[in-house]
Amino acid sequence: MPTFVRRLVSKNKKRLQEDNFDLDLTYITDNVIAMGFPSEGVESIYRNPRDEVVDFLSTKHGNKYKVYNLCSERDYNDEIFEGRVARFPFDDHQSPLFDSVLEFCVDVHEFLKDGKNNAAVVHCKAGKGRTGVMICCYLLFSQTCKTALDSLHFYGDKRTKDAKGVTIPSQRRYCYYFEQYLRNQFALRGSVKLHRVTLREYTKSKYYITIKNLKREEVFSSKQDQNVTSSDDRVVIDLKEPIELTGDFKVVCVKNGVNVLKSNNLLHCWLNTRFITNLVKNTSPGNGMGVNAYHNSLDEKIPLVKAISLGLHAKAEEKIAPENDERLKNGKFVTVSLTKDELDGPHSDKNHKTFSEDFQVDLTFEICNTDKVEDDSYLLGLIPKEFLTDQSKRLSVGASTRRQSAVTRGLIIDSHDDDSVDIIDETATTPPSTSSSVVVSNEQQTQNESQQQQGTLFQ
Repeated sequence: MPTFVRRLVSKNKKRLQEDNFDLDLTYITDNVIAMGFPSEGVESIYRNPRDEVVDFLSTKHGNKYKVYNLCSERDYNDEIFEGRVARFPFDDHQSPLFDSVLEFCVDVHEFLKDGKNNAAVVHCKAGKGRTGVMICCYLLFSQTCKTALDSLHFYGDKRTKDAKGVTIPSQRRYCYYFEQYLRNQFALRGSVKLHRVTLREYTKSKYYITIKNLKREEVFSSKQDQNVTSSDDRVVIDLKEPIELTGDFKVVCVKNGVNVLKSNNLLHCWLNTRFITNLVKNTSPGNGMGVNAYHNSLDEKIPLVKAISLGLHAKAEEKIAPENDERLKNGKFVTVSLTKDELDGPHSDKNHKTFSEDFQVDLTFEICNTDKVEDDSYLLGLIPKEFLTDQSKRLSVGASTRRQSAVTRGLIIDSHDDDSVDIIDETATTPPSTSSSVVVSNEQQTQNESQQQQGTLFQ
């Protein structure tokens, strides 16, 4: 009877059924395992019994496994797994802190490289969404997969019967973010100020906006202080006091109401300012990361640069240096547009009962003074040198903020064996492209067609 119940609870996930074991557990690769929470007591009736999990891992891997617990809502004693436990907690149905993703990948890599028979066992509660985000990012980090889309497909096929692994838009977005980070090695993260939230094709105005920071603390609520205007096809919420944000943040649209028995969240999304202030373009549209448009003023109707797709179904990518594009020199604002499929909540409204097919949210930010950016070069030092691209090797351990800032500004670094550098402003000698509104690096210009088609991550 308990086995039957566990199979029902597993839903679309593949189960391991061999040698008298029947567990909600899947080998994503030979040494990376995804599983549900190792439970005890009543919960073990419908989830993985903890004793059986320990028995299986000990039988198959001896003492050469390490468990990665992603749950923020529950825990257990490390001694259950003989102390081989690491924690990278974040909430259910949410995105991880971006910095923790790289730290997780480095930890897994360091453990697995110590022995070919080592196994990393990753779990959250159900062992699908949160587990999938982190494993997909590790598949990118380890070069098992070359693009975020590939990693999401790979994980979905391995973990589930219907290829629906990571389905929450914000969680998928962070996989795309991680690919962009590995490709571009952003050295600094800037701040933005949220000025306006626009809901298109949705005219019900009885809701307000809250903002949560990377610690999941509410830092703003417009419930008592908002300026809402409505028209036939949109609702615009202007923040009377724009809120400054750095790093990970969550925007929540909450319906007014007092029904404590039902969630009043209309929608939410997790974003990271690093991917708003660092202007990156992919030449093909995709899902997850939205579209950016840059403009001079809050109410400018025609943006300086047309919408820029940040989806990662790209054959090639171009990095934009604002200093190198005349139309961006005075651009102070950026509007990030997220379609229905890119928003947590509306994405599940497949029959358009609550949101129209064309529903969209626009988030308009002011790009803050670059003097206020926060150096995150320590992240670059976490990446093993064998995984770094030629560009990022120049930014590895010991690189100065001056060097990192140069790359962020679109300059080229000429690196020498003795670790000395020459910083060259190629824009002084390189004429602007006549066919594109962005500046493309020499490395990207010389990519061959096959690499573009594959979307190669580490070149």
